[in-house]
Amino acid sequence: MFKSKIILLFLLLFITSCSSVDVVIESETVPLPAVVIETEPESEPPPIETTTIIEETETTTIETTTVPETTTIQEVKTPKYITIPKFMDYSEDKAKKLFEDNDLKCSSVYEYTDYDKGMVYLFNFRGYQDDDNYYISPGTEITLHVSKGAYWFQYVNAFVEQEKVVYLTFDDGPNSIGTDRVLEILENYGIKATFFLVGQFASYYPNRVRAMYEAGHVIGCHSYSHVYQDIYKSEDSLMEDIKKWEAQIEKTLGEELPYKLYRFPGGTNNNYMSKSMRSYFVERLYNEGYKVFDWNVANNDTVLVKLSEEQSMEDYIKDTFVKTLAWVTRYSGVPKIILMHDTKEHTANALAWTIQYLIDNGYSFGTLDELNSGWVYQ
Repeated sequence: MFKSKIILLFLLLFITSCSSVDVVIESETVPLPAVVIETEPESEPPPIETTTIIEETETTTIETTTVPETTTIQEVKTPKYITIPKFMDYSEDKAKKLFEDNDLKCSSVYEYTDYDKGMVYLFNFRGYQDDDNYYISPGTEITLHVSKGAYWFQYVNAFVEQEKVVYLTFDDGPNSIGTDRVLEILENYGIKATFFLVGQFASYYPNRVRAMYEAGHVIGCHSYSHVYQDIYKSEDSLMEDIKKWEAQIEKTLGEELPYKLYRFPGGTNNNYMSKSMRSYFVERLYNEGYKVFDWNVANNDTVLVKLSEEQSMEDYIKDTFVKTLAWVTRYSGVPKIILMHDTKEHTANALAWTIQYLIDNGYSFGTLDELNSGWVYQ
């Protein structure tokens, strides 16, 4: 019996000790997750360092991009001009070197082999001139026309370009179809234009010639006869036609014109003159004191071959005018000379729209006598 009590006591002690161990194990396992959770937030600071790096990068980028923009604006505001003497006694090689050393792109054309003169250099440029020199923008293209002769002469397409000025010009008048309406519309807008008149027609309508001149419009020569094969037969026939035109205009106005402007019938790029003849005729007129003008904007009022059945003539010439104006505005240093004909009724019908379109797009209007030289196709 005593022995049984001892065994029972031993069992009770054993059971008690086992329960104590279980409590300890549970008390050790409970805090462990809490420790892990508390240590995780300490790993978050790296994103703060990343944000700092981004801010430094943005600041650096802003500083580097503003520098070249400022430099470019300064260069545009202070254009450089190259000085070229108006008259030089240079050999072709020396002339080429002068131009190329000054960033002027020079090429030679050997056309004047039967003339006794030396060289002509032709170029368009954006700049200005005085009595002795041309002041030309860099990169201008110059063409030397070389002959057997020993000395220089020049025909230079030079003018100070104004980007937002257009020159309205009307050819082949005067007549009874459109001249009066054109003059009326120009008067309503307070605009002056340049009229290249045919001398024979001026003799038919002297009152219209006087009306345009007294209104302040500019009158240029567009030949007396407008008969290509007669005018372009020779230099003598060209000058004979011009002198006849001058006499007719002086008779009509009672005075000589204070300027000399000429536009070749068909323009300088026509099928009745060879390239060498064209250059020689232009040079002769230049020596006679004339400024020669082609055009670079047109409404094609005399060229209706592309008129579709769906278009009216007025819509066609409006569309052509807008397209050719957009084309010429791509080029700097070029005067915007618009060709129209006061002999066409559809031109008169579209003229008010044309003028308003130009005004709405910020253009003002000039006359060709204001330019300090002519402008012809190159």
